[in-house]
Amino acid sequence: MRRLLAALALGLALAPAAAALADVVHLKDGTELKGTIKRNGAGNGWVVTDAAGKFVVVTDDQVQRVEKVGNLSKDDIARSALISVRRNLDTLNDPKVVLDRLRKFTDDHAGTVPAHEVAKELPQWQERIDKGMTRVGARWVSADEMGQLLSQTTGLLEQARALIRQNKPKEADALLTQVFAIDPGSVAATYLRGLVQFSQEQVPLSRRSFETVKAAFPDHAPTLNNLGVLNYRQNQIGAAMTFYAQAMLASPQNKDVLNNVAEALHKLPPDQLTGTQAQRALKAFREQDVALAQQMASQGWYRWGATWVTAVQMEEIRKADAAVKVKVNALQVEFERHKARMISIDREIDDDRADMDRIQGDRLQRDASGRTYVNPLPDIYYRIQQRVNRLIAEKQELVARQRQLEERARGFDAERPKPHYTGFQQLIGVEGAPMPAAPAAMPGPTPAPATQPSLAP
Repeated sequence: MRRLLAALALGLALAPAAAALADVVHLKDGTELKGTIKRNGAGNGWVVTDAAGKFVVVTDDQVQRVEKVGNLSKDDIARSALISVRRNLDTLNDPKVVLDRLRKFTDDHAGTVPAHEVAKELPQWQERIDKGMTRVGARWVSADEMGQLLSQTTGLLEQARALIRQNKPKEADALLTQVFAIDPGSVAATYLRGLVQFSQEQVPLSRRSFETVKAAFPDHAPTLNNLGVLNYRQNQIGAAMTFYAQAMLASPQNKDVLNNVAEALHKLPPDQLTGTQAQRALKAFREQDVALAQQMASQGWYRWGATWVTAVQMEEIRKADAAVKVKVNALQVEFERHKARMISIDREIDDDRADMDRIQGDRLQRDASGRTYVNPLPDIYYRIQQRVNRLIAEKQELVARQRQLEERARGFDAERPKPHYTGFQQLIGVEGAPMPAAPAAMPGPTPAPATQPSLAP
């Protein structure tokens, strides 16, 4: 028993020292893991085992740094850190940033084999800086090579636009992948990919693509319009109306945008139409659509719902509407005549019933002894009663006719030409892509070089 107590006491005495000597893994999220650490079997992370025997596995890209007090060498720690560094370098396009991070690694792990190996790479990165090189996919190219590659993207983008117009989204997307390999941040390719994704019913991905374009070009009307369409499609009505308002501000009197806003406002239920975003969009729409209608009228086109019709079509619509109005007006005249007659009948019935009440009252008589007796009803009473019944029957007949007139009026209303709404809001397609400017032509023997205008819409 004494030996057991002594061993327990010794264990308790040594516990703080063991905890103090524990290895520490500092994670990038600011947390720490303490215990005994070792490399995992795959060689791409650490296994941290605490005093209770529980272990946690973390990958190298989660690790900020390692404090090792056990038998793990500095070279092992440096190799782990280098894996994380190189993974981050794969996302960088600026060789100066790469050089700075590699130098920091050699400083942090000076004297280790990995640091010595990395030091041999530094002159190559300095040379890339001197040559103005940048990353394209897995390659580093010079400014001249990059210019040539970017000029290739213009042709690829044009081919992709043509394929999208031909409804060949998969073929178009293959070309866009080639563009991204050369220029990962291509806004034009991102816009076109958004169209491809929408055509394949990938609405969330399409929305994300256009959000990326908006981040680069906040006032690009086609992109704002498309985000309005996509948010409306996902029932984000407030956001959709905000994007539509921004699109109308960015490109006033844009027919495609205004047609979409007309569709959106027509489809909105009354309770959502009163919202702040919807009212802002409605105000802008009304102001701009009046000006657009004037422009379109000069070209022989007229607003009809969310679409436009020719002057001939509009004249036919007006004639058809006028013909229906004539029929409805005739029904209205008949309806009002019946209504006036029913009012007259009610007055006549009231008067006759008052006369009948007076006759009923006059039947009560008293004889010479003061006794009350009731005289029989005179013939006039029954004649009045018969007239009241006839008036009631006439009114019932008029009520039935009124209902028939209302039914006919509803039928005539169905014949009236209705403003046309498709029920769909449309993306602005390839014509809206923010295409890069065409590169300037190479100088020829003449002193004045020729240039090509920008392809941007």
